[in-house]
Amino acid sequence: TQSRSSAASDVYKRQPHAPPVTPQSTALTMRCGLRTPPRCTLRRMSTFPPPPAVPRLTLTTLRDDARAMVEAGAVKIMRGVYLQPAPRLAPWEQLREATLARAAAALHTHPSAVCLTHEAAAIAHGYTCLTTEPDIHIAVPKVPTGGRHPLPTLTYTAEDGHTFRGRKVSLVRSTRLPRSEEVDVVDGLRVTNPLQTAVDCACDLPAREAICIVDSIFCKTCEADRFTRNCLGPTPEELRATLLAMLERYPRRPGLRRARAVLAIASPFSESPGESILRWAVHAAGLPEAVPQLCWQSREDSSTFFLDLGWEARKLGLEFDGYVKYGGSEDLRAEKSREMRLRRDGWRIERFEWSEIKKPHELAARLTSLFPADVVRNARPVRDLWL
Repeated sequence: TQSRSSAASDVYKRQPHAPPVTPQSTALTMRCGLRTPPRCTLRRMSTFPPPPAVPRLTLTTLRDDARAMVEAGAVKIMRGVYLQPAPRLAPWEQLREATLARAAAALHTHPSAVCLTHEAAAIAHGYTCLTTEPDIHIAVPKVPTGGRHPLPTLTYTAEDGHTFRGRKVSLVRSTRLPRSEEVDVVDGLRVTNPLQTAVDCACDLPAREAICIVDSIFCKTCEADRFTRNCLGPTPEELRATLLAMLERYPRRPGLRRARAVLAIASPFSESPGESILRWAVHAAGLPEAVPQLCWQSREDSSTFFLDLGWEARKLGLEFDGYVKYGGSEDLRAEKSREMRLRRDGWRIERFEWSEIKKPHELAARLTSLFPADVVRNARPVRDLWL
């Protein structure tokens, strides 16, 4: 057996049978036949950063080299694969770095693998996931022994300096292979394209996890303007129709009912996983449909405000507080002033935090309590969204 060098290697540059790299927005339109309207003076909801860079890995089969690397601060990603973590990263950046390192290592240790799928593909594309440290899914022609293999659990550093252990992560191998035109190359990693990633996640992940990724794909693909509700890219209806048509290719695939339910509520107007789960809970509880990024003009000074979710007829607004948007006391004061003006206009504002988002049944119960008895009596929970 040929030994691997202990020197650093760009393992993710090995891309057998990789399709040519095409700019994602152009490739998406070409492959899916989606209409892209002429560029106009619409304003995007968010400015999307480029996909994250894949960290460099060190390969070795020598025990002494591995011990020396660990003593120098490297961490074991897989057998014979080590990562030197970048310094001064926020906890979520550490988790993302580890996920990308595991993804690159999975492709290297499985030369026959076609590509990464599911959450690993989504993170490589730069989409947001509910779980920043997910399992690594790869598509392979054949699974020799079992489809799931546990990976080493890693330790991370919190912002206050203490360490914490990550979740137990597994490498999941599947023989469901995407078509060649459904594979992209992002920073050297072979991954399913955005549409196939949305289909895979909608079929195979719990609905509350899948909607975060699907919403992110809708947001980045449609490039919606929350002021006019128009899109720079394909409309949500066109994108939804394309994804539903893709599902028709898999008449016997498990999770089709859940996937159709997730795609039916997907929206390009969610700006965070918390907002996506909040909207999912409204639909899953069978409550009246809310408007994401509801626009309201203050009667006091004509200022324009946007509510994460809102029912204008009921003057009820929901806000998700992720606290990332509050950079300091000035941001907190501005948010408080905004809420006070909304309340003076007759709005009832309800705020939700991550601690509530993580408890789906309690979240649905609190949302239900915000509505009068006649609405609650007519509420019909959507079973497929609880799968």
